[in-house]
Amino acid sequence: MLPGIDDGPVSFEEALEMVKVSYDNGIRHIAMTSHLNHPLDFSGEVDYDGVLCDFKKLVDEKYPDLNIYKGAEVYISRSMLSEIDKINIRTINDTKYVLVEFARDIRFSEMDMAAHELKILGYIPVIAHVEQYHDVREKYDEIRQLKDDGAVIQCNSGDFKKNSRYSRCVGELLKRNLVDIVASDCHNMDERPPDLMKTYEIVKRKYGIETAERIFIENPERIIKGEKLPILLWVNGESLSKGFSKVKIAVIAVVGICIVAISLVNGGVPAIDIEIAAGEDSVEPDVTKVDNLDTSSSYVEIIDTEIIDEDNSADSSEEVDGNNSEEALEVNSPEESVEAPVEANNPVEVEKSHEELLVESYVLYLEDLEIEYIETCEGYYSMLKAAIDLEDETVRDEKVEDILDELGRVESR
Repeated sequence: MLPGIDDGPVSFEEALEMVKVSYDNGIRHIAMTSHLNHPLDFSGEVDYDGVLCDFKKLVDEKYPDLNIYKGAEVYISRSMLSEIDKINIRTINDTKYVLVEFARDIRFSEMDMAAHELKILGYIPVIAHVEQYHDVREKYDEIRQLKDDGAVIQCNSGDFKKNSRYSRCVGELLKRNLVDIVASDCHNMDERPPDLMKTYEIVKRKYGIETAERIFIENPERIIKGEKLPILLWVNGESLSKGFSKVKIAVIAVVGICIVAISLVNGGVPAIDIEIAAGEDSVEPDVTKVDNLDTSSSYVEIIDTEIIDEDNSADSSEEVDGNNSEEALEVNSPEESVEAPVEANNPVEVEKSHEELLVESYVLYLEDLEIEYIETCEGYYSMLKAAIDLEDETVRDEKVEDILDELGRVESR
């Protein structure tokens, strides 16, 4: 957005127009990530600090609540990989975060090496527009590896639009929770103007407000402040669906430990078939209270988990006649059936078994997966209908084949 530095705006007037658009979009923090070490050798790079200082003064006069930060999009070529410690690096707002870009034909191994070297030097690499690198953009496992190793994944706002050739890739990255931040990548008011609000609304509509808030507001704020980004939870290499929360994982983990303990004591997991024949007023306790869940850390810590049944048990207790077997609790095992009348003045309390709690948690997870699967398939079917109408036979066949391949992968998962 700084004028006269690289291939951005040519004048202060155009740059201020871009600021106005951003401000009207609700933007209050902008990092000026002009090119650095670029092979096109932009002559204005040497004037960065002076131009930034002058520009901040102009912005402060018009928009006193808008914060401008220094930064750079640091280009790393293959020849620089072995000497990254010698290249010019300008971080975002003097934090450890550095935005880096590569040649479009960079290989994953080279990108991984660059990220590793930067981390050794004490930086946190932010991989710019990962969707645009030919060898990397659809290798989602490799991109996840970059994230797991501490890199931040950034996508360009314009690549979320339907007419972008990268829209399918960024969509898949979002589904897999692989996008950390979205940047405007604005260059001017004609070809690449700033317009983050439209992309924010697209993401919020398709992937939910939590995802939109995280990658447009929360994570960028953490980067500017130099704070670590939160680590998302994963199950078997897949991102958690919105219904499969940390609390459910904690419940499943605790239940699993209990089952293992039972099996060790009894010499095997007990085969239990429990049938409830009690009346409608019998009590089935619910898990109703989970306090102090630390959602900012990369692990789950449950400080206080209680099963509350005190309020309901007294009210719903009944005196049961010793001769009345209709409201007795039946426990059927493969070997015997036991019917025991309930003592008078003794409330009937039925606790769910560990197996029942485990099954309930998985059922909820599977229901969420089913909803996600249906929505994903509907999206691909719409793309398929549009592809079939293409006039160019070669392009049509290629797109149809790609979409069918994606559908196959979705069904397999």
